[in-house]
Amino acid sequence: MPHCMMYLLRAPHGLRIEAGNTHQTVGLRNLPPVDTRNGTSYAASGPRNSAGGARSPAFSVNSKSDSPAMMKNDETRPDNKRKPRDERWSELLEVAAQVFYRKGYDASSLQEIADTLGIMKGSLYYYIRSKEDILFALLNNIHQAGITNVAELASGKGSALERLQRVIIGHVAFIGEHLVDTAVFLQEMKALPAARQQEILGGEISYPGIFRKLLNEGQRDGSIRAGLDADLTATIVLGSLNSTFRWIRPGDPDSARRIGEHFADIFVSGLQTGAD
Repeated sequence: MPHCMMYLLRAPHGLRIEAGNTHQTVGLRNLPPVDTRNGTSYAASGPRNSAGGARSPAFSVNSKSDSPAMMKNDETRPDNKRKPRDERWSELLEVAAQVFYRKGYDASSLQEIADTLGIMKGSLYYYIRSKEDILFALLNNIHQAGITNVAELASGKGSALERLQRVIIGHVAFIGEHLVDTAVFLQEMKALPAARQQEILGGEISYPGIFRKLLNEGQRDGSIRAGLDADLTATIVLGSLNSTFRWIRPGDPDSARRIGEHFADIFVSGLQTGAD
C-alpha cells in the first residue's frame, strides 16, 4: 500500500484555490524554476496570494550538484521560438511528468525530456542542476496542491462525518484530475534521497492528521462510532483512496466521481454511529 502520500507538507500559503462542489483545483505548473545565479541556491517562489502577500517557497537546489552549471541562455533548437522562462518551466514539468509516468524515473533521461520539449539538453540546466531537481519539484507541487484541497474540504460546514464524506469524494476527484502527477508521486518518491523526501513529507499538517482529526471530532460529536481506533482507521481510509490512481480511467472525470462516491458510501456506512 503506497504510504508516501500519507504524510504531507504544511498547507502552503499563496496558492490560488478555486472551490468546486467536492474538491478544489490548484494550479501545479505555475511555480517558477529555481534561481541559481552565480552558483548560489535560492528558493524559487510560487504565485502571490489573493491578498498580495509574499510568495511561497517552491523548492531549492543544492548548489553542490555534480551536473553542469546552468546555462544563462535558453538555447532552443532552430525551429523553436524562445518562450518566457515561467512558461518553459511549466512545460518542462508537464513533459517530465509524462515521461516519468510512462517509463519510470530511473529509466528516463534528461535527453528525452529535452527532445520532447524541442530544446537542447544543455538548456535544461537553466532551470535545474539534475534530473532529481525536476522530480523534487513535481512531487512537491502535487503534494502542496493535494494537502490544500483536503484541508479546505475538511474545514467546511457540517458534522465531522459529513465533512469526512466530502473529503473522501474530493480526494479521489483530485487524484483523477491530476492522475499522472499523483501516480508519479506515489511510485517515485522513493527515488529521492531521504533528506529531500523529508523536506516534502515532514510538515506539520498531513493527510493522516486531517483524517484523524475528523474521526476524533466525529467521535466527540456523536456522528462516528466511539470504539474505532482513529489512527488505524485513517491509515486504512487513506491507503484505499490512494490506490485508486491505478484504476481511475485517464481523462474520465466520471470514473473518479463514481469511485469516490462509492468509497464514501462504504466508509461512511461503516463509520457512522449505529453501524455496529
